[in-house]
Amino acid sequence: KQLMKYTERFFVNFNTRRLLQGHAAQNVLYNLPYVAQGYHTMQLSKVIPHKGAAVLISAGPSLNKNIEELKRAKNHLFMIAVDTAVKPLLKHGITPDVFITLDGRKPLELLKGAEWLPVVSNPVARYELLDQQKGKKIFFFDGYQLPLDLYVQNGKVLPGVAVGGSVACSGFSLLYKMGFETVILVGQDLAYTNNKSHADGTFQETMPKENTDFMINVKGNYQDTVPTLTNLKIYLEWFVDYIKGAKERGNFQVINATEGGAYIEGTELMTLKDALDEYICEEIDFSALIETMESAFTEKEKKKSFESLKDIPKQFLEIKKIAQNLKKEYQKVELIEKSGCRNSQSYQKTIKKIKKLTDKCHSYSGYQLIEETLGTAEYILQTEFFYEQDDVEAKDLILQTAGQGIAYSEVLQDCAILMQELSCQMLERAKNIYGGNHAEQ
Repeated sequence: KQLMKYTERFFVNFNTRRLLQGHAAQNVLYNLPYVAQGYHTMQLSKVIPHKGAAVLISAGPSLNKNIEELKRAKNHLFMIAVDTAVKPLLKHGITPDVFITLDGRKPLELLKGAEWLPVVSNPVARYELLDQQKGKKIFFFDGYQLPLDLYVQNGKVLPGVAVGGSVACSGFSLLYKMGFETVILVGQDLAYTNNKSHADGTFQETMPKENTDFMINVKGNYQDTVPTLTNLKIYLEWFVDYIKGAKERGNFQVINATEGGAYIEGTELMTLKDALDEYICEEIDFSALIETMESAFTEKEKKKSFESLKDIPKQFLEIKKIAQNLKKEYQKVELIEKSGCRNSQSYQKTIKKIKKLTDKCHSYSGYQLIEETLGTAEYILQTEFFYEQDDVEAKDLILQTAGQGIAYSEVLQDCAILMQELSCQMLERAKNIYGGNHAEQ
């Protein structure tokens, strides 16, 4: 059971990585000037009172049942919406205090009319989406080194938020880390309630009913079972584990006011009306409080951050040189093996140089973006190596490895050139975004 659980998560993560690998590097690079502004989730936590409850609004199909009830929560409970839920909320006259986004390919039309909303984001979110947002851009660390470097060099911390696979997971983690002791879930179906994937007004005005015969069935909140997909089931398990861990660490309560969908162990079922009756508090202008947020960086630190952006293209230039040298060394291995002089001193020297070049390549923060972009190629090389026949000759194996090394070095060089171009374009974006005030200094 544990092995199957691990395997499912591995392939969901791998397929997500493969799906987004054509966008991840460009998004991270293009968003760096925004990260350099110095707004992050800990700054948000400082200005938002976290006594009482907060509301996390997701875009599950059950949102249609109680969306109007959310009007009562405005300016009484802190409301964070996932990006896909923003469109139906605005249509009903409900403006969340912030929205959160993760997806590097999120359709821009989902946020039409929400340009002035503050956004909580990871650095790999779709850059065009962040470009259109005029509100504060509040970042959290999600594992990418280049954005983190902007903080580390200034002796600051870019706080992390758990990434459980879905934007709702990160929104939930954010509210917990902000210090809220009660979180009210709305639209968190994690299932195809009434055979629909999302609430009406998200991707379509009326979302179509889908065939759920092939889907997994899990326990429902108000039904014996509800149909769901493998990835949604993984998110469901994440919520269960996270809630369990949070409760073990202290007083924490989760009210599931979704009024449909899958049952999340550790939550208390309640209608949204009853939840608001119990937890609604005095009026607070959360939007005004968010406007008072100050950057984590002083003006001097901002200048230092923008100055460091200029070094990023140089990283990829160095990686390109390393790739060229790696190719030469792998070609030497190939020649030595064909000549039958594997035990020679030059062979050992070549192997050590390959190791040294590889380690140097990995030492650059920018290499992470190359590795992300070449994820599928790397996976293919690994599987080709491990699925070789047991009785393969050592010479053939070494020649095959050398050939793979040559091929990968060529792809590495091409990718480094591409990243260098993108990082140069990032510098131009920095000038346009900030009018050259920091980028020129």
